[in-house]
Amino acid sequence: MFADVFDPAAGSGGLLAAAYELKRPANSTDVSGCEYDASWSALAAANILLHDRDEGATLILGSGLGYTDSRDTPFGTVLMNPPFSNGRPIEEVERLLGTSEYGTANVNVLTVKALQLLRSCGRAAILVPSGLLFGGGANARLRALLARHRLEAVVTLDKECFQPFSNVTAHLVSVQKLADDAPPPAIPIWMCNVVGDGYPTGAGRDLTAGPDPDINELPRVRELVLQTRQATWPHALDVTGSTQVEAILLRPTGGLAGAAVRCISVSDQIGWQITSIPSGVLVQVNDDQRTVHGVVHLPFRGNANAAIATLSAETNAQMSWCDLLPARAWADALPPHWIGVTDAIKLTVQGISDARTLNLQTGTGASQINVTFASTDVLSSQACILDSEGLPLGPWLSLQDDKAIMDDKAGARLQAWAVMDAHNERCGWLMALAEVQPHLDGGGKEPADPRTGWLLVVQPMPARFITASADHWAVLLRSLDNKGQQGWLHATPSNSNCVQIELGEPVVLRSNFRAQGFAIGPALNQAAPLPQSLVCWCPTHTWFPQTASHSPLSHALICPNRLLFRCRTHLTSSPAFARTKRGWVYGLITCCR
Repeated sequence: MFADVFDPAAGSGGLLAAAYELKRPANSTDVSGCEYDASWSALAAANILLHDRDEGATLILGSGLGYTDSRDTPFGTVLMNPPFSNGRPIEEVERLLGTSEYGTANVNVLTVKALQLLRSCGRAAILVPSGLLFGGGANARLRALLARHRLEAVVTLDKECFQPFSNVTAHLVSVQKLADDAPPPAIPIWMCNVVGDGYPTGAGRDLTAGPDPDINELPRVRELVLQTRQATWPHALDVTGSTQVEAILLRPTGGLAGAAVRCISVSDQIGWQITSIPSGVLVQVNDDQRTVHGVVHLPFRGNANAAIATLSAETNAQMSWCDLLPARAWADALPPHWIGVTDAIKLTVQGISDARTLNLQTGTGASQINVTFASTDVLSSQACILDSEGLPLGPWLSLQDDKAIMDDKAGARLQAWAVMDAHNERCGWLMALAEVQPHLDGGGKEPADPRTGWLLVVQPMPARFITASADHWAVLLRSLDNKGQQGWLHATPSNSNCVQIELGEPVVLRSNFRAQGFAIGPALNQAAPLPQSLVCWCPTHTWFPQTASHSPLSHALICPNRLLFRCRTHLTSSPAFARTKRGWVYGLITCCR
């Protein structure tokens, strides 16, 4: 019988015991390992026995580098945490490996040995030091060897992950061996930076207790890699004839949630505008000409039953606001006085019954805006008051002259959000409102429990909506200041009588490269509504150059004011990624400029 799992540097046998545990209760995994040190070999044997593995396990006292078998590449899986220090005599390396071009360090020669022992399509998961990923010479040649196979992920572990035994930074490399005559792999790799492993930081942490799922990123990294092996993901957005954007939610057991997006493309380049919103992330999909092709909503926060939404920016999706958000009778006890973000913006509901009008005013002198919306047949800008839940509080009203309100200067004076259609063109304004009670002197005060809402003002022509169906549509929201805040206003099939409004902060991808996709999730044990973190998918030649004098990527992904990870631009043994407390975002990089 072929052995399934092999560890050339078994140590205390932890990886072999864990491999067996993953297969319970099927009890179908044969595990084998080598350990050079007799004391550690005895510990490994005891460890395996303590896991009730009394058959199907083989432990060899001897060097894994010298392991030989009469069968070719018998192992389907190699798991290894090799020693990072010391090396082997060059004569021994050349005799046992047939070459010394990849160096004589223990980790290098055992990594080469792991590839030799794998059968075609077998997989290896190997812990390596930073020097192997970013060093020159033999390290660079070994990276090139790895890159000839299918690299699935490089997971950078925080140095706290090895406490209380060590504070070294290590990287977990997951690779699938390809046949010698197989073409070079075209599938990118995930570059992951793990901050939380489920345990507190520091040398005093208790590893005998179970991991805390609120600070454990490892399950979703595993889920991300496993889902990437699938040929297709369940949610897709067609961008062009040869390009499709796929998305999937990551909700692993025992760890933090997340979501992933990837572009399946022949040649087209995709650009992303990513906004972190309270329910998760909103992704605007653009092409090279910045034409909007659609949006993807990744709801990984809150409702566990929420599903991904993909909406296409159909150029012929021209519908009326009044049709999509039906008119309603005036709500009972509608507050007559509202203010905007500041009390300089006032909205007054005038009249009674069905003859009510809306008067909007702000500013003084030449910058003053004073307009009235009323029930009329004139085709002009329309306005509707929405409550905090997005439900209309009255019918649509029209403005006879919209020149005073629809230009950019008016939007800035109104402190409004720009409403953007499927062509990325402004089609209206959205203003936040709060109820006030007027004083006798003409001023106002905020009531003890004020109602909040929105004023939606849109242009008269049919809007070009981003749509999934007649009852599932959206428009994008964009702030007019320099903060780059974004959001969306959308209706869902479950409740098409109101709209949902979500505003958030941008996740910025630097302009010196293109991302083919990314994965994103909430931060570690944070109460704030919008923290997040990031991971990257990139071609092997980008992250594993054959020469290490420089790396083509620097400061790869940035969240608001926070560097999430970076690749060093010079030869260094420092960690590949900068530490972040903001959460989890992984990205997929395809090319550099």
